[in-house]
Amino acid sequence: MSYELNENDLNRIYSALASEVQRHFNITPAAIVFRAAGLLPSGDQQHWAPMMSSLDTQFRGFSPGEKLRTVRILAQRLVEGRPETRDSVAALLRGHGFQFVDGAFIPVSFFDNREARYLPPSALSEISTALGRLVAGDPDGALASACSAVESAAAQVYRTKSLGDITKEALCNMSGSNFR
Repeated sequence: MSYELNENDLNRIYSALASEVQRHFNITPAAIVFRAAGLLPSGDQQHWAPMMSSLDTQFRGFSPGEKLRTVRILAQRLVEGRPETRDSVAALLRGHGFQFVDGAFIPVSFFDNREARYLPPSALSEISTALGRLVAGDPDGALASACSAVESAAAQVYRTKSLGDITKEALCNMSGSNFR
């Protein structure tokens, strides 16, 4: 199972991430984030429009491989930041049909949306992580994330049905180490 981002995906992800940089940073720190991703802000760096215009032009001129590298670094810089930035980026990417998991953009469409709408967001995130790890060739990590998704969903059931606090003993406790 693998997914290769096409040019439209890369452009859409870049635009979404660039909007988050603008939203969460002042212009000087934003320029630093863009430089880290391989873009060189030029011209007037006291106003957003000219700076973003120069960055957008550079990004459009990149090869698909360069674009992918740039959006990965941008996403990584954003998700390593403050929790509110990380959550905002995750929600925006999800709105565009992607999750950023372990350095990879995983399409939400890998899930059957009929079932995904019934999962708690934390379980959906863990399933995304499991898929990303599986695609990356890490079956142990995928299993651990899938087990976390089950635990998260079970905890949600306990909360919504007022069954008290769920304990590890109440679960199947399927950690990757128990399967080796």
